[in-house]
Order: sequence, then structure tokens, then C-alpha cells
Amino acid sequence: SHLHNSAMVHPNRNSYLHDNERMRAHAVKSVFRYSGVMLLGLFIIGLFYVSRLLYKFNDVEVDHQNIKNFVIPPENMSGIYRDDRVVIDVYYESLCPDSKSFILHELLPVARVLSHVIKVNLKPYGKAETYYGKTVTFTCQHGPPECHGNMIHACGIFYSKSSKEEIDYVSCLFKQLKRPEEDVETAGKKCAHVLGLSWNQILSCATGQHGIQMMEQYGVETHALKPTVTFIPTIVINDSRDEMREALKNLKKVVCRLYQGRTPGPCR
Repeated sequence: SHLHNSAMVHPNRNSYLHDNERMRAHAVKSVFRYSGVMLLGLFIIGLFYVSRLLYKFNDVEVDHQNIKNFVIPPENMSGIYRDDRVVIDVYYESLCPDSKSFILHELLPVARVLSHVIKVNLKPYGKAETYYGKTVTFTCQHGPPECHGNMIHACGIFYSKSSKEEIDYVSCLFKQLKRPEEDVETAGKKCAHVLGLSWNQILSCATGQHGIQMMEQYGVETHALKPTVTFIPTIVINDSRDEMREALKNLKKVVCRLYQGRTPGPCR
């Protein structure tokens, strides 16, 4: 009888232990389930606050951009925030003594000290003429060497990596050509080497279709000037020739007077 009763107790104890294990397992599962829900909720809340922060950050950026427009930039940063530069268009010829004098004695010195307040467009064509036949040809005031020289100027300008390099290359060409009859290709090659430009690219351009197309375009722009060009170089400043006479003799004074931004040091 005692053995029988003991046998009856063990199954109940096992059942009780099994139920406890099931409850603990269920509790663990519940904890994980609720933890997962809480983590998901925290993640969603986190995303919400991050999105709000980003939204506010963007608002600050927009305000910063607006504020920058009212801040006077330093002299050497002018043009980055607004383009108030004095635009100088120079219509010139590669073998013209007056063109050489203006570029070396007026434009180059001004570009060295006021590059941040000017925008220079060099247009080597002058009093040339364009003829349309089976091919496009040109005649120039100082003969065929000048037409070839104009193309070398044009191609050097095209392959220059900055306005400064354009002016430096053109100035170098004028310095190297002591006399008009000297070889413009020799000068072009030497100047390209000095400035780190590819002479092969420039020469290929000047003797090919690319050079012809650029000369043709310079011709269109030059002939479009009203009144017609009568003097080379012709200097157009901010789309006007009103300052040309003075600019030929004192370009710096004209630039300083016309510049609308903060007065640059060299102008004081």
C-alpha cells in the first residue's frame, strides 16, 4: 500500500514541475515579445526625433544661405557669393602693336592685382574678314601670319585652365614676338611649355577645324559690335564702350571706379 501511494505521488510531482517549466518558458517568451515591442517603439520614436532634428538642421542651412547674401565677402572671395565683377571684353589681333601694348601694360598688370574683381574675355580676331566658300577662310589686317597667330591665341585660350592662364599665355606670346615677322609657332611652343600647356593640342587645334570654328565665332561676335569696330584693340567694359578711351591708358582706374563691391586694396 505504501509503495502504491508513492507511485501515485511521483506523476503529480512531475506534472507540477512540467507546468512550472511551461510557465517559466511562457514568461520568458512574453518578456522577449514585450521587449521586442518596446525596442520597436523606441526605434520608431528615435526615428521621429532624428527626422525632427534633420528638419531643423535644414532650416538652419536655409537661413545660413539667406544670411550669406547679406554678408560682405572678403576681397579675395568676391564673385563666389555674387557675380559683381567688371566684365572686360578685349577685341584684338595677334600682330597688332596697339593690342600688344594694351595687354602687356594695362590688362596684365590689372589682372595681377585685381583678378578677383574682373572677368576677362579675350577675342583674337580684330579687323579680319571671314569668307565662306568650299571652306571657311580668313584675311587679316597684318596678313596670313596674323590669321595663324590669331588661331594660336584662340586655341591657347581654349586649352587654358583659368582666366589667369589665358591672360598669361596671350601675354607670353606678345612678349616672345619682338617683331611681327618672327615665328608665332616658336613663341607658342615656348609659352605653352612655360605654362604647362600641351603645345601639340594647341597646334593641332590651330591648324584644324576646331581653330577655324573658333575664329569664325570670334568673327561673328566682332562684326556684331555696334558701332562697327574701327580701332584695335576695342575694349568693351560691362557691355559699353564709353570707358574705352580711358581704359586704353588707365584700365585700373576704370575698373576701380566701376566695381560695385567692397573697395579692393589696390583701389584705395
